Amino acid sequence: MVTTAPLDSGMRAALRLPAPWSLMVHEPVPLAAAQADDDGLAELIEAGGCVGYQPAVLGALLAARADGAVDTAAGFLLLAARDAAGHRRAVLQPAAWGDHTGGRVLYGYAAQLAFARWAPPPALPDICGRPSSRSTLARIARSEAGQAGAWHQVRVLDFTPPPDQPPAARPEPAGRRGPLTAGTWRRAHWKPGVRIGIRDEHGRLVGPVYKEGAIEGQTFTRERCFIPRTRIRPDLPLAPATTIYRTPR
Repeated sequence: MVTTAPLDSGMRAALRLPAPWSLMVHEPVPLAAAQADDDGLAELIEAGGCVGYQPAVLGALLAARADGAVDTAAGFLLLAARDAAGHRRAVLQPAAWGDHTGGRVLYGYAAQLAFARWAPPPALPDICGRPSSRSTLARIARSEAGQAGAWHQVRVLDFTPPPDQPPAARPEPAGRRGPLTAGTWRRAHWKPGVRIGIRDEHGRLVGPVYKEGAIEGQTFTRERCFIPRTRIRPDLPLAPATTIYRTPR
């Protein structure tokens, strides 16, 4: 979400948020990762992405208009940094929507809310006795459903993170003009129009997805899918940082 590639105009127009206000929280991501270009992001990934004492992004608070479209007049990033005593403090920082760093991050959160799969909150346990009594509320809070966010209707993102290690190298394809000398990282992004197979009540595909006989709406549908960051040519070392020379005036 924090480091995804910018959305195209079609995806921005399709964004619909699930509630008038949506608060998203996650593990800390270095603020430097949101501000980095592809080379800088690759270096942070290779280094393990440790937050340490540097400022971090924890999430965002987004607003929606009556039709569910993004309200670009309101947007907040949840940021954290350590104070002089070494304690990490969090604050909601207003951020403008747009093509700059903060705006791109806000659009990334909005895309996750609009297109990603979210696990519904668990059901609250049966309330016996007085619903507002302290003992009843404490019993709900201690329950498994209560600790999983049922009371506040917390939804959890169904997300499979990229592997810690890149996949094994594939054989070099024939006909390539010249061998590559360096690999790279492909930034995470949203891909529109991905074919998703339709399954029956037993979880089996009802028909082909790509082969002959595939029929949209009967054997497959098209959805927007999140493509995690991917290591390109993991068998090769990463390209060194590009040197920028400043010429005297």
